[in-house]
Amino acid sequence: MHKSKYQQVRQTSGIMVSVAWANHIKYRLKYLSSYLNSGAWIRHISKWAMVGLFISSISCLSPNRLTMYKHFTGQSDCIEGIDISHHQKTIDWGQLTPDRSGKQFIIAKATEGATYQDPMFIAYAKHAWAAGFRKIGAYHFLRFGSSLLKDQMKNFISQIEALKAVLPDLREPIIALDIEEHKGAKYDLVQSVTEESVRLLEDSNITPFIYTRTSFWDTYVSETPDIVKACPLWIARWRATQPKPDELPNGWDSWKIWQYTDQGQVPGIAGPVDLNKMKIV
Repeated sequence: MHKSKYQQVRQTSGIMVSVAWANHIKYRLKYLSSYLNSGAWIRHISKWAMVGLFISSISCLSPNRLTMYKHFTGQSDCIEGIDISHHQKTIDWGQLTPDRSGKQFIIAKATEGATYQDPMFIAYAKHAWAAGFRKIGAYHFLRFGSSLLKDQMKNFISQIEALKAVLPDLREPIIALDIEEHKGAKYDLVQSVTEESVRLLEDSNITPFIYTRTSFWDTYVSETPDIVKACPLWIARWRATQPKPDELPNGWDSWKIWQYTDQGQVPGIAGPVDLNKMKIV
């Protein structure tokens, strides 16, 4: 078909543009090949990937994102600890340190009933602090019917005060009531004695952890009093998997401390010891 002069000029211009574009593409391909062969692209991608990961990590504010962040960074929402009494006898505190043991808190038996005071309590607390532990606590073994409740709490509070006196820099000691079976117990008193114990401690501005087992608690406590529900739960359940909400004593839907075995081993202690996990979030 015959082309007009305008069409011929447009065709020539188009060819010139195509040649120029082809040369540009050729140049870019040559540059890209050199860039890929140099390996610089790996460094650039790595740099921006790290920037992206950092921005993503510090913006992980939702619980699901926080859980994912902890999973990939190896962090945990729990810290490990032990609970002890005079039954552990002599402890090598040069071996039992946070670094050597991987444990970060210690709760020691302080008292039982109205008069008994664990002879190792204060010594253990002082040694634990010197060994580097900064989360230290005390527990009272609660007795049902064998002694006056006010006398029991007076005994316990006196040892809490003694703990604060020897460790003035200790912040927020872990305070707990140990509620379980004992010889001569009047189990119909478990609910009322626990409730009144918590009330007496609250009068001294102490909110205790409640240590117990689900089977024991649900057998003797038909309905957990509100003041006791408000206390953090220290659940004894000896197994590898964490307790589920429907496995907890009535009145609680979450735990704060989980005692997961009574057959643990830690450096510095000969024989088995109770191991625990404490939630930190």
